[in-house]
Amino acid sequence: MTDQNDVRRLARAVVRQNTNAMLIDENNRGCGWVPLDEAVDSGGAFLVHPKATLATFDLDTDDLVSLGRRLDDALGLPALWVNSGRNTHLFIRCDDGAEEIEQAASSIGLPLECFRSNKGIRPPLSPHRLGLLVELIGASVEEALEILGPPETPKRLPPWFDRTLSEGDYSGRFGGHRSNMALALASAMKTAGMTLADYRVVMTNRTNLGAEKVHEMEDRGQDAEAFMIRTWDKAQLSTRSYDADHTEAVRRAVESSDWKGKAGGSQRSVMLALCSLSDNHGTSTPTFGVRTLAIKAGMSDSTVKRALAALTEQGWISKVRADGRGQADGYRLLVPVGVSNRPHLLPSPLVTGEVVVTHPAFRNGRGLGKSCGRVWGVLSETPRSRAWIIEQARLSSSTASRSLKTLSLFGLAERTSEGWVRLGDYSTLDSVAEVTGALESAERQALGFELQRKAFAEMGTNRQILDRRRVEYEYMLAM
Repeated sequence: MTDQNDVRRLARAVVRQNTNAMLIDENNRGCGWVPLDEAVDSGGAFLVHPKATLATFDLDTDDLVSLGRRLDDALGLPALWVNSGRNTHLFIRCDDGAEEIEQAASSIGLPLECFRSNKGIRPPLSPHRLGLLVELIGASVEEALEILGPPETPKRLPPWFDRTLSEGDYSGRFGGHRSNMALALASAMKTAGMTLADYRVVMTNRTNLGAEKVHEMEDRGQDAEAFMIRTWDKAQLSTRSYDADHTEAVRRAVESSDWKGKAGGSQRSVMLALCSLSDNHGTSTPTFGVRTLAIKAGMSDSTVKRALAALTEQGWISKVRADGRGQADGYRLLVPVGVSNRPHLLPSPLVTGEVVVTHPAFRNGRGLGKSCGRVWGVLSETPRSRAWIIEQARLSSSTASRSLKTLSLFGLAERTSEGWVRLGDYSTLDSVAEVTGALESAERQALGFELQRKAFAEMGTNRQILDRRRVEYEYMLAM
């Protein structure tokens, strides 16, 4: 007889965080959603929505089982086979998300209806609705738990969420694009295990400035509900495979790699900008246009385009083509083969890659430059030798020396008897950006991009009008 505690442990290893279980009667009809423990204690059949790191399959014929075996052999990933009564269930552990597993399954001929990751499945050893035999195939309970991986842990909303929701784009992170801000809020809520109903509540609250896009649509009589649903669905796609640990591993690899010359520095900045967007928006595949990346990285859009091409060729990113016209391509973050992601000696919490990448003070051209940003980023109140700074900033001796001299000139670093220390804070950086003209340059760039977007949007509207008139004219000719 199956131990009820084993059923509970296996179910917790499968279920998606913050979701319930659906009770099933003997006629295979749903009897309502209940907490997982209540479903286990009932002693009856139930199904759950599996967590994002499991690809699950329901195989009800010998031919489908054979295809499942082919898939298992081809992938080489941890897999658990379960005799679940009349059917065979397959659970494949996929820490990078189940999308690629689904594609591989389709390529070998497994029908889409066999794929249960977005639907629901009975956990291993949970009772069959007719009391048929259920058993693990070739694995003990402990081995099955190891294959399935640990239960999902509760996820919290990111630190920026509350302020963005209440105040809007307070930091300029979204460049005034309220649709992107709405998507970021949805992605954060989805990652934290919240629901569309939760999203609808916060977006329709008139006191939340971060939901201005929805409020404006309501005031204009537009379909705000459809916009919220589309945004939530897009957030579901972007967060399904989000892995904060993977993004951090990529960031460590970027920080600890050598980036030669000015082109290498630009590529490094673009990678750190992508990592920042990944964290801020809760997605391992940031889908933002070149202009957004240019503002984020503090460089021209042409430089960003060259950097993206080089990073793709070097294996740091892979492009994910946009689904529709007018949508931005996505970029999956990678660590190239042979590149180490060893822990890097990071600066104090005050200074992060986010600040160094995004602050206008460290723009190339009018600002102090990316190399100065890298040096200022590794400095702290603890005196450091020049050799240490060169190693941590991953710069040549001459470049590090020039950067230290420039930082000292602008009051951002000082050489003491024991070594170099960092001076200044965010307000100092603001002053430097204003004095050098970098702030004006950044604002002019953002304004230029916004004017381009409006022009493109107007062009699209005019094109729609012309297309409609053309159709009307052709219809009149046909009469």
